Amino acid sequence: MREYLTYATKDRVKILGYYQLIGGIIGLVLWIKMLVNTGEFTGLIFLFVLIILGLFLYSIYVGFQTLRLKNNWILHSQINQLFQFLSLSLLGFTYHYFSGIGFFIGLDMTDSYILKYDLSLLSNCHLEYNLHPDQIIIKFNIFAFFVLYYIARLDKRIKTETEIRKAQ
Repeated sequence: MREYLTYATKDRVKILGYYQLIGGIIGLVLWIKMLVNTGEFTGLIFLFVLIILGLFLYSIYVGFQTLRLKNNWILHSQINQLFQFLSLSLLGFTYHYFSGIGFFIGLDMTDSYILKYDLSLLSNCHLEYNLHPDQIIIKFNIFAFFVLYYIARLDKRIKTETEIRKAQ
């Protein structure tokens, strides 16, 4: 596939790959630094830490796959962004993850309907259980939505360029 793409398309793929790679590295470094300064943890906390580190490692993996234009890099990039699209606090469980840039808009429906928004330029992840059982917050990462749109456009462009070059 690589031989059929224009330099402009390859550059766009590189931007996506570096974004995912750097976002994952930043998140991983921040979490490892936090873990070094944290005492012992067991049980559910240990499981949450493994999940968080796994999400950031997955982003790094996807970044490398994208930069190399390996098979399924588009699918993995979409999955990576879908993990980052929804932030949720419900029934005592909180899931909030993004690798790279996070711009979340949503509703806090705990006591009334309050519009919430967050902007962060550093990767982050929160997994919590039983800290705020009465909280109901749903937020969507607008930046992840735009990255998903970017991936879809890139996929269409790659298919078009490949068909044109193969026909020549």
